[in-house]
Amino acid sequence: MKERRNIVLFVLGFLLLALLGYYTFIGGDISIFEREAVPKDAEGYIYETVEIGDQVWFAENLKTAEYSAGESWCYEDDDENCEVYGRLYDWEAASVACPEGWVLPSDEDWQKLESYVDDDEMFGAKLKSLDFWELNEEEVEFKGLDEYGLALLPGGQYVEGYFYELGNAAFFWTSTAQDSGPAWNRSMRSESNEITRSLFGPEHAFSVRCVKEGDRIELNNSTEEVIIEESEKQVEVEEEINEEIEE
Repeated sequence: MKERRNIVLFVLGFLLLALLGYYTFIGGDISIFEREAVPKDAEGYIYETVEIGDQVWFAENLKTAEYSAGESWCYEDDDENCEVYGRLYDWEAASVACPEGWVLPSDEDWQKLESYVDDDEMFGAKLKSLDFWELNEEEVEFKGLDEYGLALLPGGQYVEGYFYELGNAAFFWTSTAQDSGPAWNRSMRSESNEITRSLFGPEHAFSVRCVKEGDRIELNNSTEEVIIEESEKQVEVEEEINEEIEE
C-alpha cells in the first residue's frame, strides 16, 4: 500500500513539473522560479549583451525614450537613426535610463574594459562595429573588427541644438562626474584606432552603453586634480561647434 502511494505521488509530481514547464514555455510567469535578468527597457525592447572578462555589457546602444529625468534625441530627430544608433542622452538622462538591473558604467568600468584589450595600437578597431563607420580607401587600417562583440557604433553627438559626426565618431557617457559638473566620457573616431578619455558638460548628449549592475566598479572619493588630455581632433571639433553656436 505504501509502495503504491509512493508511485502515485511520483506520477503526480512528474505531471506537475511537466505542466509547469509547458506553462513557462508558452509565456506564463511562475514566480517560484528564479530567472536570469533580461535587459528589457520600459518600452519592451530586449537588448543583446556580451560578457567581456568579468563584466557584462550591452552589445548595442540604449534606445529607450522613457526615463525619470533629463532629455534625449534621435540624431537629426530621425527615428530610423534611433533604430540603428540608439538615442543621444544628456548626462542626467543617461544616469537613470538603463533598465532595471543595469547601470551607466563608471569611468573605472571603462578602464577595466580597456585592460582586457591586449593591443593598444589596434584598440579602437577591436571594439568598433563592423559596419556604419565612414572610411575612405586610405583608412582601411581603421576598419572595425569587433573582436569582443561590443560593436561600438558611431552615433555622433548633440550639442545645444546641433547634431554632429554621425558615422564618424562615437561618444559614450560614464557615471563619473566632477564636483563642478562635467562628466567623463569615452570617444572614438573613424580615422583613428585610439580611444579618448575626456570631460564634457551637460550641454552635450552622447550614446549610452549599460553594464550589469553587480559588475559596476564603485568609485573612490579621490580629490586628486585630474589633467584632461584631449586629442587634437576633438579640440578641433569643439572649436567648430563653438563657432557655429556663436553665429
